Amino acid sequence: MAGIKPAEAIPLIAPLLNLPVPAKFPPLPLLAEQQRRRLLATLIDWVRGVASLQPLVIAVEDLHWADPSTLELLELLLEQGATARLLLLYTGRPEFRPQWPLRAHHLLITLSRLSPRNVRTMVGQVASHEALSEETVTAVVQRTGGVPLFVEELTRAILESGNGRLTAREIPVTLHDSLMARLDQLGAAKEVLQVAAVIGGEFSYELLQAVQPIAEENLQRMLHNLTDAELLYVHGIPPDATYIFKHALIRDAAYEALLKSRRKELHSLVARTIEKEFTALRKAHPEVLAHHWTEAAETEHAIAEWERAGNSVQVRGAFKEALDSYQRALAMLPLIPESPERDLRELRLIARVLWMLWVTTGPSSHDTMQALQRATSLAESSGKLATVVRLLTQAGMSALTSGDVRALLRLADQVLELALREGNPDSLLLAHSLQVHSRQFRGDLAGAERHFAAEMELAADPSVVSRK
Repeated sequence: MAGIKPAEAIPLIAPLLNLPVPAKFPPLPLLAEQQRRRLLATLIDWVRGVASLQPLVIAVEDLHWADPSTLELLELLLEQGATARLLLLYTGRPEFRPQWPLRAHHLLITLSRLSPRNVRTMVGQVASHEALSEETVTAVVQRTGGVPLFVEELTRAILESGNGRLTAREIPVTLHDSLMARLDQLGAAKEVLQVAAVIGGEFSYELLQAVQPIAEENLQRMLHNLTDAELLYVHGIPPDATYIFKHALIRDAAYEALLKSRRKELHSLVARTIEKEFTALRKAHPEVLAHHWTEAAETEHAIAEWERAGNSVQVRGAFKEALDSYQRALAMLPLIPESPERDLRELRLIARVLWMLWVTTGPSSHDTMQALQRATSLAESSGKLATVVRLLTQAGMSALTSGDVRALLRLADQVLELALREGNPDSLLLAHSLQVHSRQFRGDLAGAERHFAAEMELAADPSVVSRK
């Protein structure tokens, strides 16, 4: 495996691919954050190992849509691949700003619009089987402003007009107008494309057929027309085919052409179809189902799926993605009427957000402190202060394991303060235990002994032991 050890790599990589880990590869005795770091290091070693065998090129497109863990991996490749026979080619929209500093071996290329000469070349390639007049080509050059997708779409619109030319009034002013004009020419296939746009940028034939139950022959013919028009790309043969929109702007145009009420209906239909008929997709990608429930304004379902999505990626060490999912669920809670049950749900979610913030931004960040204040307020009003005590104790033990002394000291004092306010023996037991470690690091041996004695006194209480 290109220089990496299977016994160490397989338990890390298999869960990433939703594959079962063979029994002969026992799980690694690592904390979640340690496992995440080991996974990143293993992937880097794997790439470098392959590059040592032969020169390797890795192309990654659309960084503006990349998740935080992917960006972290790409940054590590940039930093550690300088001495390898490795060429990394990343692309992104102008609004994307790399989170990594530029090094001597990096080259940032900003692509400008096509020159008139390049536009003419592109028009000639798109219209290779039909000669367009000089007047028509000049109109394309002037109207498109060198935007490649607009050049292609406008040229195709001219070809589909039947006479190889459009009047000035007929030529679309913008790329959006051009795309909308092409959609209007699709006939019945337009609705299929719109349903596909609701499903996502990539979709399976089976899911589309389940959501759009028309005759199989008609559906396949329409999809064939859409691929012929190069609005979609296809991989495989129906019913085992997967389709991808040629460009995100094409999908956006098809989606925006739907009435808002119709979009909600379709998102609800897609969500219910996935939930009932596509169990594997639901289990592997809860965030997809959460997105559709959100767009369908099905608040209860959306909150549940965003929380499940956060749990799913958290166990794989994707803490920033988990944080995003939990925060999405939290953001939707105000849409539910106020009640004690809602407060308890918010406390459960804010506790998970707090843990993710501690891991990703640290215990003293502004966001972490705000989340802690909100969690404490909810816990006090709900009579669940022990929840925050347990959470911060876990964070403190993690700080102890990782050697983050400053975080350990701060967390130990916070836990003790909360436990004293609550007065629960179980919480006090946790607080004194964490204080023992904290005092040792401070060099306060007398304080460590005092908290140890308090811990032993509590531990000797049968009622405390029985609850543990």
